Amino acid sequence: SGIWGMTSGDGNKDSEITMQDKTGVWNVQAGNKGYIEGDYNLDVQVSNPDKNEKLLPNEGDTSYVADGFYCADSITDVRDGQKYKIVNIGSQCWMAQNLNIGIMINGDNNQIDNNTIEKYCYDNDGENCDTYGGLYQWDEMMQYVSAEGTQGICPDGWYLPTDEEWKMLEGAVDSQYDYPNPIWDYYNLWRGYDAGSNIKSTSGWSYGGNGSDQYGFNALPGGRHSSFFQYLTTNSSFWSSSENINHSWDRELSYGNEGVRRRTGVQNYGFSVRCLKN
Repeated sequence: SGIWGMTSGDGNKDSEITMQDKTGVWNVQAGNKGYIEGDYNLDVQVSNPDKNEKLLPNEGDTSYVADGFYCADSITDVRDGQKYKIVNIGSQCWMAQNLNIGIMINGDNNQIDNNTIEKYCYDNDGENCDTYGGLYQWDEMMQYVSAEGTQGICPDGWYLPTDEEWKMLEGAVDSQYDYPNPIWDYYNLWRGYDAGSNIKSTSGWSYGGNGSDQYGFNALPGGRHSSFFQYLTTNSSFWSSSENINHSWDRELSYGNEGVRRRTGVQNYGFSVRCLKN
């Protein structure tokens, strides 16, 4: 994933907009797609508008990269020593793996407010948490507060994405609909053209449902827990931290669809969790 300066055109990140940003970055990457260094206008491709509309008008300007803007390759959760890959997508820094903090409890029991983070592992098998991460009820994920964007069970320096921040991700990865296109406001529908396919992992999905994982998000088909475990290898569900009338907004990916479904999930269901960097 590319990292950009705060002035568009600083592709080599040397704090100056010069012809080196054209010859050393734009010329090399011209014709490629994706959020890479030469994509100065952030339209997911390196093409003439990046050079003519962004780079050349800014030539001679200075730039800087804001503190904390850079997304490293991984972090270690000091609470339990687990290491998570992370990825920069657009302006956001996401965990590239599902959160797996807490102790496993049996799926027959609700997770409760007891000062211990609890999780479900699919089929009550801890090895599934090692592969797919934990499944968390919404209140447990939020640590029993209701403010969207709270830290919840995320490590220090990270927080739980809001419904709107999921829309930003979807617009960043879809090849046809950017953010804030109103298509992302639809719910109970499969939205977008290929946003789901572009963030699904390249293996692990049943029935030919693997994705391209074009942006490194690596969404695995970890299933969910309702009153029982279901949909392992065919679906994945992710919580947001935003409520909607006694439910909470979530996202679903499926083996059989290339879009992303936005739903209002029942809060005692167990879904996967991703965190965003502060």
